[in-house]
Amino acid sequence: MTDPFMMYYLVTLVVVVLTSIGHLLLKIAATRVSESGGRLYTHPLSVIGYGIFAFVAFLSIYAMKGLDMKVFFALNSLTYICIPILAYFVLRESFTRNKVIGVIIITIGVLLFNL
Repeated sequence: MTDPFMMYYLVTLVVVVLTSIGHLLLKIAATRVSESGGRLYTHPLSVIGYGIFAFVAFLSIYAMKGLDMKVFFALNSLTYICIPILAYFVLRESFTRNKVIGVIIITIGVLLFNL
């Protein structure tokens, strides 16, 4: 694998992590707003979350430039693994048996798709 090609994979992994963080920030903002009765779209964490999504859009374009679409979106599905893990550690949300099974199925699918 050449260095530029590896860079596209790394950027895609950054996209996965940043997307997960953006979703987490939106969840935190939504919870705080519902408790305080404020406005969701102007909450600082919402603004930061949307800013992350805008940045991720540009990173995604860069990553798609060097990867096949099927590879990019297969790797991007790792977001569905990263979000429940972050929610468990940061938000103390439960990690049920069904979530574990779902994460395993997604992981197997990504691995099979990239073989």
